[in-house]
Formats: sequence, C-alpha cells, structure tokens
Amino acid sequence: MTWRLGESGGGPELQKRHGGILEELPRARAGVHRPPGVEMVQVRCGWCTRQRFECPSCGRSCRDLFELSTGWQCRLCGRLRYRSKREWDTNKQALANRLRVELGGQPGALSPLPPRPKTVKAARRYDRKVWRIRRLELGGLRDTAHVIRSAERFLKECERG
Repeated sequence: MTWRLGESGGGPELQKRHGGILEELPRARAGVHRPPGVEMVQVRCGWCTRQRFECPSCGRSCRDLFELSTGWQCRLCGRLRYRSKREWDTNKQALANRLRVELGGQPGALSPLPPRPKTVKAARRYDRKVWRIRRLELGGLRDTAHVIRSAERFLKECERG
C-alpha cells in the first residue's frame, strides 16, 4: 500500500500547520498498514490483546502513525492537533455566535441574551452556555487587544525608520 500526501486515512482528520498551510498527512493504521522499520506490539485490552505500533520517537504504543518529514511518528511526537481543537483556538467569536443563536438570541457580542428559563434543567443548560459564551468572547477580546498592540508597535517602528 502506498501513501501519498493528501490521502485520508479515515477517522478524525489530523492536520499539521506547515508554513501557514494546513495539509492532510498520510496515516498508517495498526492492522491495516505497517510502515517499514516500525515495530508492532501486542497491547492487553481487557480480556483480549490488540496490535499497536510502537512509536519510533517515544516508544509509546499507538494505533495510528503519521508520516512527517522526520519519519513516522505518533500524534504527540509530531505535535499534531485535531481540527476541532484548532477551531476552538482560532474562531472564538463564531463559536460564541453559534451558542447565542442556540439560546434563541441574536449573534454579536453586543446583542442581549434571551431571558433565563424557569425550569431547573433548562436553566442549568442556559447557565453553562452563557458561561462558555462569556469565556469565548473574553478570549476574543484579548486576541483583538494583542493584535492592536502589535499593530501600534509596528506603526511606531515605521515612523522612526
């Protein structure tokens, strides 16, 4: 079996940031494909055993290995992240807007939230979503403040030289 850049290996897509461009990585799954030079280990799982790869970098047993420029590595050694984690980091305002709409409100940090429900279960759910909205919007404000400070420093340096 030959793996090429851009082929998906099934399961949650893992991607790596390389030069600002996101690219899919070729994946080897235990029991399906064995990359050359990688050892297989038997891992006890309850009453049965499963075949896993032994990561050439850290020695950890793992189900998937990814082909990087440095060779085959596990997700932790390659510093790969799931797409959902990356969305959490980069798109805070969009997630907050989606939660606002789920609560029955309008998108936008300045729009008011709908009133709190009266039933205990619904009120608890509402409180969790409001807490998450506040946290996301605060994180977005911090990111915006950081960008503004960086732009101000850049403009000051341009004026000097």
